[in-house]
Amino acid sequence: MHMIKVYNDYMSIDDMTTLYTQAVTATYEIGWDDTSTIENRQYPCLHHDYDRTNLGEFMHYFYDTPELQNYTYEKAVINLVTPSSVNFRHTHGDSRVICYYINPEWREEWYGETIFYKDNGQDDLVISYRPNKAVIFDGNHPHSIRPASFIAPSYRFTLSVFFNKKLKNSS
Repeated sequence: MHMIKVYNDYMSIDDMTTLYTQAVTATYEIGWDDTSTIENRQYPCLHHDYDRTNLGEFMHYFYDTPELQNYTYEKAVINLVTPSSVNFRHTHGDSRVICYYINPEWREEWYGETIFYKDNGQDDLVISYRPNKAVIFDGNHPHSIRPASFIAPSYRFTLSVFFNKKLKNSS
């Protein structure tokens, strides 16, 4: 059974606004393939490797989240998705992932949901994209992004922060 936990109003409005400003002004790279299938590599994602220095002011949110208590920080990425983006079902190995929805305004008719799949490929759970929402999940749970509609804003931003299971001390 895969763990998925949703938190609404995850950050303060001030921190959400700061993170949004950073996302809008960040420099993005082409890459970050959602899948290892060679035919799908013609649809690369846009991402920004989010420096831990910038993330520092937000780390207390993660440290205070029960589902991350036995995990250590690995890396953080801001993902940028446009209405024409193509996204594929993928996983993130043994990581525990927090996906934070950055946009301060988002309407239901703009789509952009995160879809989690059962092992048989059927939809398991659809999480609506809502401002200031965080979704924490096991990285080995197959998931994807439903593309934003053509009436949505040009950019859908998410902060993905990856954590590894803490190693137990051996004495």
